[in-house]
Amino acid sequence: MTLTLQPRLRSPPPPNGADAAWNMVNQLLVLNHEKHHVYFHSVREVLMHNHLAHHALTLFSLGANAENIRSHFENHATYQKDKGTADVFLVYTISDFTTFKRHLGDPNQYHNFLEFFRLQFKNHGYKPAVNKLVFSGDDWSTEIFSRLVTGFIHPLIQAGFGLEFDLPFLVCEGLAMGCTQNDPDVALALLEVEECASRRPDHLSLVDILDLCAANKKLIDCLGNDPFHLMDYQGILSDSTREQVLDYASRYLVLEHEVEMRSAELCNATAYILAGAQRRGKEPRADFFLLHPTNCSVIMDSIVKKDWIGRPGKARLLSWFGRYTIMLYIGMGCPQLDLTHIRNYTPRKGPGGWIDAIERSLNYRDDGHGCKIIRALIHAQNVSCGFDDRPDFRMKKDDFAKAATALVESWLPNDQVQRAGHNTTEAWIRFAGFDQAWDAVPDLLPVQEQN
Repeated sequence: MTLTLQPRLRSPPPPNGADAAWNMVNQLLVLNHEKHHVYFHSVREVLMHNHLAHHALTLFSLGANAENIRSHFENHATYQKDKGTADVFLVYTISDFTTFKRHLGDPNQYHNFLEFFRLQFKNHGYKPAVNKLVFSGDDWSTEIFSRLVTGFIHPLIQAGFGLEFDLPFLVCEGLAMGCTQNDPDVALALLEVEECASRRPDHLSLVDILDLCAANKKLIDCLGNDPFHLMDYQGILSDSTREQVLDYASRYLVLEHEVEMRSAELCNATAYILAGAQRRGKEPRADFFLLHPTNCSVIMDSIVKKDWIGRPGKARLLSWFGRYTIMLYIGMGCPQLDLTHIRNYTPRKGPGGWIDAIERSLNYRDDGHGCKIIRALIHAQNVSCGFDDRPDFRMKKDDFAKAATALVESWLPNDQVQRAGHNTTEAWIRFAGFDQAWDAVPDLLPVQEQN
């Protein structure tokens, strides 16, 4: 298994540059933007998200060719929902803040919010509009900003991909998604956390906070594992756990002068959470909920590098992202994080290492979660290089390639898996801290017994 390779992610070509894969991505993203809704379905009022845009961008980033990108897009375009037509009158009336707030949380208003943000970008300019609507800190922007963490941070992922790749229409999609998510409880909770965090002196690194959570048996014993009520007042924000959850989350704070280091810390820590949430004696698995902060971490780091976004906005965004990650980790049952399993794992289904992991991620037929893991691990390795001496960077050197090797071996190689979802055949587990999550996972047999 070759571990010495340090892969680099591909960036878009300069304007008017010739790149068949990038041209294909742009063509498909415009098609998706004009035709499809950001939600294709809901299960018990939990909205299912359109992943076509970030799937295509991730494949490009990992080096996929145009045909590979097109094939994956077509495979997952079949179950998407039509966007619908905007109501011109409503689009203009929601420019009034009271009317705007009245229509928040309604998935049926997506196309109207999408057009609203498009007009804001057109009238005020893309970058000034983003700074005003998302990062200015006024009442309006706080409403929009706070809702980026709803929907298991899919609005943040969607808008973040747009910011990373300088695609304003994709940023509009993410902001409109946040405004139409129907699960505001986590946003309201994090507003409360923000106020508490500013007053307390005892802030810690993210991994140190996770250690405290994992040691709190009283908290863990109160946690449930209902995927339809996780980040809400029937889940971790219920009366039995709310106070402790918010207390832990408020111990994380990113200051303006440390955004670069803390962004790298979050890349490392979210990789550590995903790689470390394994179970002794079982085959490796990725927790479906925990993979979302991991996959989002590279996007957060790209936003930190945008010189047109102010440091206060970056610090606030990273603080919220870290706090959300803590809360989600608690929601998964505070799994004990141990890198021994991935460090000692011997590949069974391929040579292992980065080249093998990237190749498998380009060909895995899921809806994009798998390849986003590999992209995030590559980026986390690259940004962690200068911090090996820091104890809060627990993923070291070869750990990233070993994690990629172990996790791609958990994928289902021959199936035609479509979208991830409750009670569907897929490679992921959920609630990694609970014994039940591992019941159906095969035992890890010695290498010689794999035939």
